[in-house]
Amino acid sequence: VLNNFGHNDALDPGCIGACSFCVSGGAAIEPQRRALRAISVAFLDRYTREDVGAQSLLDGPARAAYVTAGTLWNGTMSGLSRCP
Repeated sequence: VLNNFGHNDALDPGCIGACSFCVSGGAAIEPQRRALRAISVAFLDRYTREDVGAQSLLDGPARAAYVTAGTLWNGTMSGLSRCP
């Protein structure tokens, strides 16, 4: 789970699908998008190509680096941001 990443953050800037009903997160967008791309590709590589090297991004040191940076949720309730 990406920390502080809103629905609109997943859209490209200037997308006509962006609306005022969905909120944007408060975090910088590019680190979030890089993490999302890396983990998505790692998941597909791991389970469609059986590439065990991709496992590090799913539950190993590479994922831990994203958690330490605050980009990914740490898995605990205290790590979740509160809704306004």
